[in-house]
Parts: sequence; C-alpha cells; structure tokens
Amino acid sequence: MKQITYLALLALATIPSLSFAQDGYQLSAIKPEVVFTPKGFDSNDNAQVVLYGRFSDVCHRVAQPSYSVDQAKHRVYIQNRVYTKPLCVEILVSEPYTVVINLDALPKGNYDVFVSDDKGIYSKTAVLPIAQAKSPEAVDDYLYAQINYAQVSDPGSTLTQVTVRGTIHNTCLGLKDVSVSLSPGNVYDVLPIMEITHQANCQMMDTPFEKTVTLSNLPAAPALLNIRSAGGQSIEKVIDQRIF
Repeated sequence: MKQITYLALLALATIPSLSFAQDGYQLSAIKPEVVFTPKGFDSNDNAQVVLYGRFSDVCHRVAQPSYSVDQAKHRVYIQNRVYTKPLCVEILVSEPYTVVINLDALPKGNYDVFVSDDKGIYSKTAVLPIAQAKSPEAVDDYLYAQINYAQVSDPGSTLTQVTVRGTIHNTCLGLKDVSVSLSPGNVYDVLPIMEITHQANCQMMDTPFEKTVTLSNLPAAPALLNIRSAGGQSIEKVIDQRIF
C-alpha cells in the first residue's frame, strides 16, 4: 500500500507551538463547520482542501492541521487543530477562520475526504475529484494569469463583487476573460484566462491588471471562491453572509 503522510508545515509550526504552549494554550482537535473540495484540480495541480469555521470566543487560535493521503485507497484524512487557552475570559464573538490544506499533485481519481471530530473520530465529509491532466507538459487547461490579490465587496448585499489583481509577464499575452461558475458544494470557480494577442516581438515585461466580476446566486450558507492562478496554484477565500 502506497501511503504518503504529512504533518503540515511541521518545521514552521514548531516555534509557534512552543510560544503558544508557554502562553498556556493547549493543542486539540476541532471539527470544522464546512469542508470545501474545489472541483477544478487535475493531476498536475496543487490540490487543496479548505476548512472553514467560526470561533465563538477569544480563547482559540488556529493551529497547523495534520493530514495524510492514502493514494491506494484514494482517501484523505484530515484533523483540524486549534490552540485553546483554558484560563480565558469568555467574550462571545463570531470570529471566522479558514485553513487551506495543500496536498500537492495527486494522481487521477475521486478521493474520499475523512475529517476528524473533537474526539478524534473520522467520518467521510466530502469527495475531492482529481482529473487527468491532458499532458505531462500542460500545467493547466487554460493559460491562467498570475493572481496577487483578491477582494470581496459587499458580501452581505444582493450584489456581491470580486476584484482580482494580478500580473501578466509577457507583451504577447493579454487577459481574455475572468470567468465565474458555481459548482456543487457552494464553490465558485474564478478563472483568469489569458490569450496570445500576437506572436511578434514578444518581450518579458510585467503588466499589472485589475478585473471585477459579479457573483450570482450567492447562497446563504458559506461559499468558497476558488481563484485559479498561474503555475497550477490557486487562492481560496470564503464568503459567509451570516457574519455581515
């Protein structure tokens, strides 16, 4: 059985762990409110699972999750974790948090995602589909522009807009379109698609761009923006109208 196991960003998490431990925080598992599995990844992409929840007090801090991938069984196991301070003034809040788990490139298949609850019991929560890349050389189906920044405006109104800012690195390329589609699981796929505008006298040059698109049929439940970017990467942002 081929199994790849990770402890997400273990080395980077070591120093913060000591700091939180010294401040009286305890590390524990917590079940996320929503598990998002974007549908646009293929076997050349950095596949991602996104966890979302809300803290009801100021006694919790996000910790690095642990996860493992069983490629033979096409399963992903995730434990969402937090730092909790037992001796804390319980001021009631509604503080949203988002955890993006980078799984790296995965072989083609539908991966069952199992997520742990507070007691360490795993249950199937979602399915992460990975399509076969069209060719080993092709990173994406489209030429995606590099996205540096994304902002959501008026998420509590009937007209919600997303503004993306990025960079195009060649004078022979231009931004063709930023398409938006809603897929199952309340995931909006935002695709900044480039096109070859001409093929003469091409030069390496950075050209910034900004584009605003409107989201239609925004659900009342939390929704994920899966904003694709160059190099098989993506930016994940959660919209939760309930906190506005």
